[in-house]
Amino acid sequence: MPVLTRKQELFVEAYYESGNVTDAAQQAGYQGSRHILQSIGSQNLSKLIITNTLTDLKQARQLRTNRTQDDISLMLWGIMDNSEAKGSDRISAATLEARLNGWLIERSESKHVSGSPDEWVLAQARLQELKLMPLEELRADIHRLKALSAPQAPQEPRTEEQE
Repeated sequence: MPVLTRKQELFVEAYYESGNVTDAAQQAGYQGSRHILQSIGSQNLSKLIITNTLTDLKQARQLRTNRTQDDISLMLWGIMDNSEAKGSDRISAATLEARLNGWLIERSESKHVSGSPDEWVLAQARLQELKLMPLEELRADIHRLKALSAPQAPQEPRTEEQE
């Protein structure tokens, strides 16, 4: 199976970033006028190994960056559940989970949120409570909050027979 040369690897990276064959060829170290660099870049894109490498690169980067909030929450819960992890790491994971779900805000974020300074003080007090809360109690509290914020299914109107 053919292998990319170093210049071709550099070309793939540069083209992936810019989408411009001329600039990618120049950044990869090819020499010549803009016209020659454009020609070299176009020739590179006509090579199957380069187009396959570009496709693989796009897929790899998309997988790496295509994380959902659920993926992140699962990772944070894994840290919180890990009894061998340092306490500070577990607390940090709990704090990040709370931020991720919008359950607490930092002072720097508070200027963008309506509310009084008293509400900010209450939020900071709640953060301190969360930091001291046992993990099982924290988990129960989080599940309770999620249940409260979940949309409720519309209920059927009650008839006289049901009463």
